[in-house]
Amino acid sequence: MAETCQICGKTFKSKKGLHVHVSRAHKLSVPDYYVKIYQRKDKLTGELIPFKDFTDYFARDFIGINNFLLWSQEADPEEVREVMLNQLEARIKGKRAGVCTSSYRIANKQASWCRYI
Repeated sequence: MAETCQICGKTFKSKKGLHVHVSRAHKLSVPDYYVKIYQRKDKLTGELIPFKDFTDYFARDFIGINNFLLWSQEADPEEVREVMLNQLEARIKGKRAGVCTSSYRIANKQASWCRYI
């Protein structure tokens, strides 16, 4: 899959090629590149989410669990449900598994947030 530099438009065969280019040509670290270009923000505070790795960065909507919990108390229940299902789906895909470790609790609505499902 081709990867395109969002700064200059140059195309690369892999993420690794893009990352080497960004650091050499644009003098940016990989985390700085993703935060500068995509600017993912915490839904509660609006703060920029720090980059840890590619998959994690695009799967997160909050800096931490406490921000999610505070946000979920005030947000529209349908939006909370959507965010939670997206997080669960990303976690399952990330582990390349058919279920995640908490799927039993979810199926039996034992997790405290299951009222949204």
